[in-house]
Amino acid sequence: MSKPKYKVVVRCLPKGLSKQDFLDSVKSFEEKYSWSYFRPGKKSVFPARSRPGVAYLYFQDTSDVYKFHEFIQKEGIVYKGKTFKPQVEFAPFQKVPKR
Repeated sequence: MSKPKYKVVVRCLPKGLSKQDFLDSVKSFEEKYSWSYFRPGKKSVFPARSRPGVAYLYFQDTSDVYKFHEFIQKEGIVYKGKTFKPQVEFAPFQKVPKR
């Protein structure tokens, strides 16, 4: 039997989204995750060099992971008046760095 998974990766975030904007978008889950990491997207004049943002969240309960997934699929992330529907999936590497 496999271990429960608590760490998720949120992919395809808007390129100009900041960490604070992302955390404000998921403020209702602030108490439910214990660790987060955000890599901002990169805007470039050349489309091939652009990349979307990525966020990692480590939840304390698996039910919160599923609630978060449902929230993102329904509400999305609002950035500059547009709603984006990022992908939420289990992180392939479940460990979290020690503090």
